[in-house]
Amino acid sequence: MKSILRKHNKMKRVTIAGLVMLLNFVVFAQIPSDANLRLQITRRSETGVSVIVSNTQADVLYEFQYKQNRTNWVSLGFNNGSEISNSMSFEIPTNSLVPTANLINSKSIRVRSWIDSWHIGIPDWWQVKYFGNVGIDAMGTPMGDGWYTVYKWQKGMDPFKWYPPPGPKDQYGFPVPAHYPEPIPYAELSEVTTKSIRNTILTVTTKQQTNGYELTVPHPITHARYLLLVRDKNDQQWRASGYFVSGTNRNPVCLHVNKKGMMTDAQSPIALPAVKFLPDVVQPEFTAGWGEDSDGDGLPDIYEVLVTHTKPDAVDTGDTGIPDGYKVFADDGWNNWEKFHYRLNPFQKYEPPPALLLKEPTLSEMIKAQSVKTDLPYELQIEIRTNVAANFQPYSLLLDGKYLPHSFNEHARCDVRFSWKVSPANP
Repeated sequence: MKSILRKHNKMKRVTIAGLVMLLNFVVFAQIPSDANLRLQITRRSETGVSVIVSNTQADVLYEFQYKQNRTNWVSLGFNNGSEISNSMSFEIPTNSLVPTANLINSKSIRVRSWIDSWHIGIPDWWQVKYFGNVGIDAMGTPMGDGWYTVYKWQKGMDPFKWYPPPGPKDQYGFPVPAHYPEPIPYAELSEVTTKSIRNTILTVTTKQQTNGYELTVPHPITHARYLLLVRDKNDQQWRASGYFVSGTNRNPVCLHVNKKGMMTDAQSPIALPAVKFLPDVVQPEFTAGWGEDSDGDGLPDIYEVLVTHTKPDAVDTGDTGIPDGYKVFADDGWNNWEKFHYRLNPFQKYEPPPALLLKEPTLSEMIKAQSVKTDLPYELQIEIRTNVAANFQPYSLLLDGKYLPHSFNEHARCDVRFSWKVSPANP
């Protein structure tokens, strides 16, 4: 009898723990961005330049960098965001960098936030730049060359470029490096305008296969970052398929996409999240264009030109006070950056799934109710009422044993309501 009781209590604890885990499991698109930082030069002299940075956050470490040449940024030092205001000032000693302060302008200075959300020793901006997300494996070796990712960060190396294997003394802890070389000298446009971005568009040939489509991209610019876009008979709005980088010559690039028109090859330099609920494409059309985000607003240049119709060389088209990636065009709470990542039309309104009320549901029914057919990371809200006349209350009451079902087929002693809302925007 005691053995049975212990087994029942153990099952109850496991069931409660499993339910708490399931009820709290929500995925958010939390990819940090420095696009809202505003940098302004306020004073110049022979010995220095005074800079003010707006829209900073308290308790965030910021690094100032100076563009020494086309591929190298030099660290000028660090400052913590103020707890009193959302701005900070910084003095740049120009006499140690360039002959005259007049050579320093807003394009030769940048500020990077040093947020390390996962405490792995690599700032979020670097993780996002190369991997498309945060929480990467700092001790991983993506290229199999023996270099850990954290040491490639510390040495200013490209994590997706193969290097000669490290020697016995190469992979010890290093202080933060004094400079950060950019990756391989990728192609750059001499001028970023709507017209110049349109000139990068490549026509893509398509061949249908059993599991998707085989694509051929002819004569791309060498060492260029492209974004592949797709549209079809049922949806004429372009949407992202994936990123790729051209090779060392102008030979055609071969790509593969699935039945939804999404790239199945390894994406570079950023991997877009997988989408499950897009319909299969019908008579698809593909194109490729400049995949850089020249103005840092979170949207690739070709996407701004063909989809959002914003300026690829302006963070805030129309001077609205909101970066283009943060703008919400359809009044549904989802901004342009989020809809770009989830391959949705930025001008179409997407409603949350309808609320669902279950009367004294089983644990199996409660778990099943949380599965909704959408790629958008809606925030789940769970409420209960203990009798028909009562108001709904937070689901934390479910943790009380008198309401919680103890097995998958047992009924809860309350009604449960599931609803969904848009998560706070955070590209």
